[in-house]
Amino acid sequence: MIVSGSVERKIIPDIEATPQLDSLYVFCGDQFYHEPWANKISKIKGVYTKIERICEELKIERKQYDRAMISISYKPINPSFIKSIKELAAYCREQDDIPEDQIRSLKGEYCDRTPIWWYTAETFIYSMLNRRLRLMDINIMLQIGFFIRHLHQDIQNLYDKQRLKNMTSTITLFRGQ
Repeated sequence: MIVSGSVERKIIPDIEATPQLDSLYVFCGDQFYHEPWANKISKIKGVYTKIERICEELKIERKQYDRAMISISYKPINPSFIKSIKELAAYCREQDDIPEDQIRSLKGEYCDRTPIWWYTAETFIYSMLNRRLRLMDINIMLQIGFFIRHLHQDIQNLYDKQRLKNMTSTITLFRGQ
């Protein structure tokens, strides 16, 4: 949806409460005046003074949505994926240093969270994966290959979103120990 900067304060609360509206573009004459409040609202993709720029952004976003729609599947979860999770859980149980509650959590809740969440959370995934990669342990790489693939896809999606927003500044991220 494209809105004028002059009506933002009247309709923004309604827009934020409407799940059907995903993206909002503010068209105005003074970009610097409207950017401070617009940057606080996640649905706002940007503040623009030229309609041509909004059209370019809409084309890019449409392509992103088209690509995302292609990958949607309404089929049940792939049996090989379920097998991969079960095999990883079995492998983890063989290790002496992984708490059972974390293994159960991974097995039961893996699909509920993003791979980045699993990698950065206070679980065994980060340390196990990094340790095994340093040791070039092929057995665990085969066990956790599905996770590495999902993590890569998740990072790629975030990168694409950042590029879509035309972010030019560098973002520095840290993973604490």
